[in-house]
Amino acid sequence: MFLLIAFIFLLLTKFSKSYTTELQFNVEVNGLDKEILLITDGVPQLNITVQGRGFNLLPYMLYNPESIVLNAKTDLIQNDNVYVWTISENDKNIVNHLSKSLKLISVKPNQMRFQFDRRASKMVPVKIISDFEYAPGHDIFGKLNLDHDSVKVIGAEKDIAKISSIETVPLTLTNIDNDIDAAMSLVVPDSVDVLITPQTINIAAKVNAFTEGVVDVAVEVINIPDGVNINIFPKTVTIYYAVNLDDYNTINSEDFKVECDFNSIASEKQTFMIAEVKTQPDNVKRVRLKQQRIEFVKL
Repeated sequence: MFLLIAFIFLLLTKFSKSYTTELQFNVEVNGLDKEILLITDGVPQLNITVQGRGFNLLPYMLYNPESIVLNAKTDLIQNDNVYVWTISENDKNIVNHLSKSLKLISVKPNQMRFQFDRRASKMVPVKIISDFEYAPGHDIFGKLNLDHDSVKVIGAEKDIAKISSIETVPLTLTNIDNDIDAAMSLVVPDSVDVLITPQTINIAAKVNAFTEGVVDVAVEVINIPDGVNINIFPKTVTIYYAVNLDDYNTINSEDFKVECDFNSIASEKQTFMIAEVKTQPDNVKRVRLKQQRIEFVKL
C-alpha cells in the first residue's frame, strides 16, 4: 500500500511540473471547388511547440490531436496554382486547437503552400430513366419538374469529352394517384473517371384525375393554289382528348385547329389529304383524331 501511495505521489509530482514539448498536427483543406485537386506529398503537418503542465499535455500525448482544418476561401490566399497560408501565433486555426492552459512557444513552418491542379468541367443535361404507370383516370398535370435539369461533370478533358448526357438510376412507379416527389441518383459511366455534382436530383409533378373530352372541329386546307377550288369530306372531324377534371368545362372547339396541307398531295391521282391537329390548349393531352383521312374533289 505504501508503494502504491508513493507511486501515485510521484506521478502527481511529475504531472504537476511544467514541460515544453512539440505537438504535431495534421492539416486539412476544405471549401475547395470540385474542379480543384490538391497535389500533396503525404499529409501536410504543422509542428507547434507549447509549454504547460503535464496534466494539460497528457491528452495530446495519449491521443492524436484533431486535424487543423483550413477553409480555402477564407484562410488561404490563391497565387496562381498555389494556395498559401501564412501562419501567425494568434491564428484562430491554431489557438482553437490548443487548451487555454497551454502557452504557445512557436509554430513551424510559418508558411504552408498547397499546390493544386484544376480539372476540366462542363454542364451536361440529365436524362430521366423512368417507368411511370398511373392509376385509372389519373395522369400527370403539366410537366415533370427537375430541381437540376443539367449537372456538372468534372474530370480530364479526354473523359468529359465522351459524355453528352447523364442518366438517372431507373425509377419505376405504379398505380400513381398522388403527386410525384422523388429523389433520383445519377449514374457515372464506368468507362470514364469523372465526378458529378450534384450526385442526385429531385423530381416533382402534379398528378390529377383526368377525364376524356370530345369536340368537333372544322377542317382547314392550306396552300391551295390560285385558281383551284376543292370540296372536302368530311368538313369537320372529331377530336378526343384527356383533360383535368377541374378544367373540363373550360375547353371548347375553338381552342383547337385542324389543318390539311394541299402541298402534301403526292400525285394528280391522289384524292385525299391527312388532317393534323395544329393547335390545342396547353391543359389537354393525349389528343387524337377519330378520322385523319380527308377526301377531296376538285371543282
